[in-house]
Amino acid sequence: MPEPTESAGTKTVLVIDDEAPFCLLAKAMLESQGYRAIVSTNAVEGLQMAQESWRKIDAVLVDLSMRPMNGRQILMQLRQVRPMTPVVMMSGSAEEDVTAANELGAFPGFLQKPFTSRTLARAIRFASAPL
Repeated sequence: MPEPTESAGTKTVLVIDDEAPFCLLAKAMLESQGYRAIVSTNAVEGLQMAQESWRKIDAVLVDLSMRPMNGRQILMQLRQVRPMTPVVMMSGSAEEDVTAANELGAFPGFLQKPFTSRTLARAIRFASAPL
């Protein structure tokens, strides 16, 4: 399958991860690839941002291993308020996180931490590509 060639242009990605240093890193990585990024280190706040800013957010990057609300729970709630928004899940944790997320079948992308800015941009493009 050829890689989507869409330019980041004015696309905005919401990053939800409970680790503030990683949020800043992901923001810098996305911006280096031409995306705009907004971050939340709190799942509830991130969900609220997704709901309130639905016209501004083109994709969401979510960490699978967060507390107290994990990535699976965030994904399910995102799907209730933003069913068509592309979501890329990420994790630096064990393989069971990946297996659990894949069981949901509700997202087209997964990234294993650590990853490069190019890999991140590619995952966002694939998740955003029309089916």
